[in-house]
Amino acid sequence: MEGEKTMEKPPADLGGKLLVALDDTPGSLAMVRTAAPELPDPAHTEVTLIHYLAPVFWEYGGDSPETARYLDEQARKQDEKEDKLTLRYFDEAQEVFKEVGIAPDHIHTKEDWSASDVSDAVLNELRSGAYTGVIIGRDHHDALARLLHLDLAHSLQRHTDNIGVWVVESSED
Repeated sequence: MEGEKTMEKPPADLGGKLLVALDDTPGSLAMVRTAAPELPDPAHTEVTLIHYLAPVFWEYGGDSPETARYLDEQARKQDEKEDKLTLRYFDEAQEVFKEVGIAPDHIHTKEDWSASDVSDAVLNELRSGAYTGVIIGRDHHDALARLLHLDLAHSLQRHTDNIGVWVVESSED
């Protein structure tokens, strides 16, 4: 059909220990909904959902203790809002993976506040050696490619050995 996107199957070298890069967008969940049913052996698959959260940096701009308390409270509220949203996306993604047959105790989550950006968070986690493959959405891939002037999938492949990289074209884009 015209305008319909074709879904590539997962690469043969994806394996059964997967890192899935998420963000707090509907496109990220669409990527999970698109990829999960395509996994070759869900019953023997382990998934870690990773979400990079940029650290909150703000400068005190007021001249009174009241202003400082107000700004501190606003920063805390923003952190809580972002954390709730991330947890909601983690929960929804976990449900999708459970529905295709991945055991609940084989689905893990990880937030990374310490990396310098998304690609750094993914690469650091992949370097732990615990993964056979990484799944990233096209939106994540394209945004990072624009930002870094490179192709994230190729960057991941250059910096990791024996890791399958699957860039998923979401069916809901």
